[in-house]
Amino acid sequence: MISFSPAAWHKALERHLESAGFSLRAVRHILCTQIIFSVFALLAGAGASVFTPVPIAFGAGAALSTFSLWHVARLGERCANMRFSAGLGLGLFFGFSLRLLLIGAVLVLLLGPLKLPALPILAGLTSTVAGIAVWGATRLFGKTTTEE
Repeated sequence: MISFSPAAWHKALERHLESAGFSLRAVRHILCTQIIFSVFALLAGAGASVFTPVPIAFGAGAALSTFSLWHVARLGERCANMRFSAGLGLGLFFGFSLRLLLIGAVLVLLLGPLKLPALPILAGLTSTVAGIAVWGATRLFGKTTTEE
């Protein structure tokens, strides 16, 4: 039976992230929170987009934010135990630049041809900050969303 509980989704997603190589629990928790938030934002945006493009613009921004967070977390996990070298620095620079270029191209597409409003996209892009704030608040109060 499929559970529609966010806590159940969080646990399943966290297990998947661990099997995908995200070893740090804090990173998995932040990614889970952000991914679940983005999915709900995109679903709400798709449902409400017949009335206004604002929710879908917010969802698109949240999806871009999740994409960026995923890659930054992956990079951090991979490079945490590596010894710095010129090759590693060059790889980090080009990887970071490529990710920013891709995000910029998607933003041009969203703002240009699709004519989505800019402020909801910007709000969606800042959703990672909200996810990290949720993670920080749960750590501050000693509970996580996966505990019951």
